[in-house]
Order: sequence, then structure tokens, then C-alpha cells
Amino acid sequence: MIKKNFKKKSKVLIFMLAYNAEKTISETIKRLPLSDKNYDLEILIGDDASSDNTFIKAKKSKKNNSSLKVTILRNPVNQGYGGNVKIGFMYAIKNYFDYIALTHADGQYPPEEIPKQLKLLLSNRYDVIFGSRMMNGFDALKGGMPFYKFIGNKLTTWIENRLIGTNLSEFHTGHQIYSVKILKKIPFFLNSKDYHFHTQLVIQLLIAKAKIKETPIDTFYGDEISHVNGFSYCWNVCKEALLIRLQKIGIIYKRRYDLNIKFNKSYHSPKTMGIMKIHELAINNIKNGKKVLEFGCSSGIITKILLKKRCAVLGIDKNPPKENILKDFLKIDLDSDLTNLKKIKIDNYDYIILLDLINHLKYPEEFMENLKDCFTSLNFPTLIITTPNIGFIFNRIQLLFGFFNYGRRGILHPSHTRLFTFKSLRNILTESGYEIIEEKTVSAPFELAFGKNFFSSFLNFLNKFLIFFSKKLFGYSILIKAKPTANLNTLLNFAHKESKKK
Repeated sequence: MIKKNFKKKSKVLIFMLAYNAEKTISETIKRLPLSDKNYDLEILIGDDASSDNTFIKAKKSKKNNSSLKVTILRNPVNQGYGGNVKIGFMYAIKNYFDYIALTHADGQYPPEEIPKQLKLLLSNRYDVIFGSRMMNGFDALKGGMPFYKFIGNKLTTWIENRLIGTNLSEFHTGHQIYSVKILKKIPFFLNSKDYHFHTQLVIQLLIAKAKIKETPIDTFYGDEISHVNGFSYCWNVCKEALLIRLQKIGIIYKRRYDLNIKFNKSYHSPKTMGIMKIHELAINNIKNGKKVLEFGCSSGIITKILLKKRCAVLGIDKNPPKENILKDFLKIDLDSDLTNLKKIKIDNYDYIILLDLINHLKYPEEFMENLKDCFTSLNFPTLIITTPNIGFIFNRIQLLFGFFNYGRRGILHPSHTRLFTFKSLRNILTESGYEIIEEKTVSAPFELAFGKNFFSSFLNFLNKFLIFFSKKLFGYSILIKAKPTANLNTLLNFAHKESKKK
């Protein structure tokens, strides 16, 4: 018996957003497409607590269009554009749809284009389709878009493209089709209820590496009333574009742009563009061919660079680097004790480095004191210590306005159990018996947010210029070179030896 393979038809939901659209909703419903041989089509109408007869007109249209499978929902309280879209997305996810297309009950966007655009999604080449009114020159104006809206659309889209790093022709279209699979990957439920929900959604899609395709659509403007506050909308969309830039640096943190929370993943730092500036500065202070004791070596990133400098490296951490790159490794839990460290002569090393380690320790004061007790001679290595600067200007500004946002990158990373300023780190070292040799700092990693270009270079130049006046205020990270002073046991032993000399 021959078995036939039947391909399961995709489930497609067209979500019609409706608010005070009693004059247009009936005609717009008539324009909706029917099911296709490749997919089963359902219609969801979301009446966002309209104050007119939108809900009644929708119910009548459902009866008059029996060929369409229609569900009508009415929100008990107005949710706003973004809030209503969230409900549609959740409906699509809970009812196992494969795709969801957004359209508006005022007829401003052409639902006739949906079947053609769905073909692009069904081919699995794209995750998202945006219908753009701005792709074909001035066609939007010919379709009735007011001139001020045309200019505003162009201007805000240009700003958002520059800040976010995209090349979309329109950021503000209400004609969108999504793969439900990609929606499951992003925390859209954390987005605004307002109209800039869409900008936030685009940013999330880009972070999720969604494949986005734009297709041109016609513009239809009638006598419908716009419910968008233009100035507020422009400010909000530009603000969101700037926020994601600042989040890439680690200056601020918004949970909606952290895709890991969707899956309850543990905190970690995303991969950066090479090593951090402060680590590069620290490595440049280490001469080639020297002996280096590296605390916190498990990432292996710094170790590899030191080995290229022909340094002999002893790594110390809870776990060795995943790659087998170290000949010498000592397993120590740095939050417990340093007893095993006394088995080796750390005085014989030229450098001891603690790069962004002290800020991860529970008791850094105790750690530095115990480390000092491990020295048994008067021939001391140079300590190089780095840590983020909590006194950085942007952190101070945030505190001024009541913010203290932890994030997955930068100064306020959740794994940073202790936070330091130049003064507080200096005090820990001096009180633990270390002599400060030099203090350095670096500018913020603007290239992470803006790429390697003229703008990020200018910001780096400006940051360095301001550091000249105050490194404690404008320095992004702290580097301190120090040397231990002799501990009391060592001094006592040497005093006994000297007293026995003739």
C-alpha cells in the first residue's frame, strides 16, 4: 500500500486592530483575503474598547461575510496600539498559528497584499514582512498622506536607521506579517502600550537576528482621525533607538532588549569586539617574556594574548580554560581561601594580574590581605588590577534621576558583587598593605554601540579630553598598578636573620 505524504497547511491569522472605526470597518472586512491552498486563514478583530459602534458593525460584518472565519474580541479597557497588538500576538501563540498579519480597520493599509507577502514567509526565507509606503518615492503623498506626516516619517526613520544600524525605508508601518516562531523568541510583552511599540519590536527582532523583508504597498488616507500624538511619538521612537545604543555599551539596561530573559537564561556578558580597552591597557603594561600569575584565567582570552607575548603564565581559578592552553594551572576558589597559593613562590613572578576580578569577589579586602601574606621575600612583583568605575558620569546621572539599572554588560553587570570608585579601590589596597604605583583609565567603549566610525572616534576623543580633567568622573574603568609592602611575618623573619649577622 502506497502512503501519500500530505503537507500540513499553515495556519494564518489576520489580526485587524480596530478603534473607533465604525465608518470603515465593514468595507475593510470585505477586502480581506480568503483561505489559500497553502494555508488556512482566520480573522481576529480586536476592538480596543471603542466609544462608537465599531464592535456592533464588526459583528454585523461577520454575519454578512460567512466565507470568512472571524473571531471578535472587545477589550474591557483601552490598551493602546501596542497593548492591542500584544493581545493579538498572544492569541496567535496560544492558538498555535504559524503566521500573524496585522492590518487596520480604517483601511489605511491594503489587506489585498497579504497573500502575496505570505508567499515570501511560506518560502522560509524570511521571518518578517513589512509593507512599506515609502519605498517608491513620493507615492505616499499621492495616496493622501499629509505632507507633514511624510516628512516626519522620513526624518524619524532616518534617525532610527542611523542609531540602530538598519536600512529600512519605513519604521512606522502598520502593515506587518510575522512568523509566530520568531515572536516566541522575543519579550514583546515588555514593550510599551503606545505607538512606539513597533520601534521596540523592530529592535528586538534585530537582536534576535530575524530576517526582515520590506515590500512596497499603496497608501490610503481618508478622513479617519489620527490618534497619534506626533511630537510624543517622535520623541519616544528616537529615544528607544538611542537606548539600544547605550545598552550595547553597558551604560543603561532595559529588560525588553535582553532576549535571554525570555528563556530564563543565567546572566552572562555578550561577546565584545575583541578584548576590553582596560584589559588591552593592562596587557600593554606587561613586558614580553615575563613570568605572569593570572587570577581568573578560565575564559582563556587574556591567557592567549600573554602566551603570544612569550610570557610564562600560571593560571589560577575555579576551573581551567576550556582550551588546553596552560601548562601550569592551580585550582583555587578565590572566595574561600588562598592556602594552596602558599605552595608556590609567588615572589618569583614579575606580574600578578587581577583583571576585572576584584569586583566579582565577595570579600575583596580579605582576599587582598590573604594575598599579601603569601609573599615571603622583599622581592615583590607588580600587581595590575582592573575594575569598572561606578563613579562614571553616566552612572551618576542615572542616580540623580533615581535609576540604578543592572544589565548583562558593562559596569552594572549582576555578577559584580562589589562596585568601586578610584578612591574606594585605592583605600582597599593601601589599607591591605599595598603601595600604589600608578592609576590609569580608559574611555567608554562607544564603538560597541556605534561601530568603528567617525562618530565613535569623536566620542572617544571627547571622553579622553574630559578624562584629562577628571579621570574619576569620566573614566569608564580603573587600572591600578601596585606593589605589596612586606608583611609583619616577613619583616620579623628578616629581622631575626639580620640580628644573627656578625
